[in-house]
Amino acid sequence: MSNFNNNNYNNYNNNNNNGNHQWVWNAQIGQWVLVPVIPPPPPPPVIYPPEINCGGKSDSGLSFFASSLIWFLGVVGFLIFGYIAFFIMQGTSIDSPVRSIIATVAGHMAMLLAPVIVILIVKRRGKGRSKQTSTSDFQQPSGQQGAMQTTVQQSPQHQSPGQTSGQTSAFRSFLKITRLDRGLSLYQVMLIVVLGGAGIFAFTFFAQIFILFLELLGYNRPEGGVIPIPSGMGLGGLFLMLFALVAIMPSITEEVFIRGGVQRGMETRGKMFAILMTGLMFSLMHKNPMQTVHQFFLGVIFAYIVIETRSLWAGMLLHFVNNFIAICFTVFYMWAEEQEWFQNINGYANGYYESATSNGYETIGLLLASFMFSAIALPIVIAMLYLLSRHSHKLEGKYVSEFKVFSRLKDMCKSGLSKGVVDSTSSLNSDEHFGIHLASGQVPQQSRADRVKNIWAWFFIGLGFAVCLVFWFMRFFA
Repeated sequence: MSNFNNNNYNNYNNNNNNGNHQWVWNAQIGQWVLVPVIPPPPPPPVIYPPEINCGGKSDSGLSFFASSLIWFLGVVGFLIFGYIAFFIMQGTSIDSPVRSIIATVAGHMAMLLAPVIVILIVKRRGKGRSKQTSTSDFQQPSGQQGAMQTTVQQSPQHQSPGQTSGQTSAFRSFLKITRLDRGLSLYQVMLIVVLGGAGIFAFTFFAQIFILFLELLGYNRPEGGVIPIPSGMGLGGLFLMLFALVAIMPSITEEVFIRGGVQRGMETRGKMFAILMTGLMFSLMHKNPMQTVHQFFLGVIFAYIVIETRSLWAGMLLHFVNNFIAICFTVFYMWAEEQEWFQNINGYANGYYESATSNGYETIGLLLASFMFSAIALPIVIAMLYLLSRHSHKLEGKYVSEFKVFSRLKDMCKSGLSKGVVDSTSSLNSDEHFGIHLASGQVPQQSRADRVKNIWAWFFIGLGFAVCLVFWFMRFFA
């Protein structure tokens, strides 16, 4: 064997070795020795720390259960705080409209507190678990192949804010979870302003069809606005009040509550699920039958642009623009009613309206007018969404020149059906996944505790919907 040269070794290795053995030079005896091949050890199992068990959390650190709890606490807190504030002032000399306004403000503050409380709890629990968790908890058992031990540990950029709580403050964690830590470019701001103006009229046709359907069921359209107007208030004071209560306050409280808190946990079930679910929540939380369809479509758009831009400021700006234009129309109409030229125009319009009503053409006229508004505004909304999405992807380095709206909708549907299975080709830093990368694209099966949390999550979601529907039907039969 000592005269075994390299050529003989190669020939013998190719002809007689079946792959289970290999030649190794033994320096102690000075010859080649045929030894069995030791198969490589199997890859270590995917081990998750408790915070990211079963893909249950997005990279925001909020789970599906946490988002359902935010939804329930926000809806119930709005009612409790609002009624408490209203009944406290009931025995005072404060006018009823003022009491209603103060109760509305108190309810919105409670709605804002819901995500703040839950996020702080998530951060505190993450901090406690990070102290108890060490790298030894994620090591394979030692044995004869101790040299092959593998430690599974997450890098800082793949950790959720709840896990990095020791490194970041509570305020920074709140900003990151709610996507308030990322701003907008000037081009995005311009697109959102145009989108807000067109969004008011884009869905009037669908909303009108739904309202007509409700009227067939016995619904009567209410007179007056959503916010009661105190007696003796001029147009200037009315504009400032509506600007604060309708334009500023909801764009902050409702967006932080729905898109910043609830939606972040819903995204663990996929983009499409999060968009449609938060759109439905946004619609029902207003508890107004007339606004149901319109608010649903607006909620879908709000959720979509927040995901695309990865900034809550996009939803807040769009919400503000939409409501600001609405109050401008309201105040302008109240001012114009006092003008002679508008009274003449309104007289002609009322004459045509009464003629159409007497001839049975009222419904057709409303549908034609609403269809005209939607036909003009809806293409503008679609174009702005496309440009906003394309620009956002360009900023992320993922710009594609083709028009891929339908393919993106298809991908979003797949993402919603997969319920959060991680795509191995996706970016590790993407907001749309869980903050941890699996090369195999597999997600561990849920444990019993996760299944119980999932049941409780749907219970809280259903309970919140039930509360909203009760008040929705109260307004329907009022």
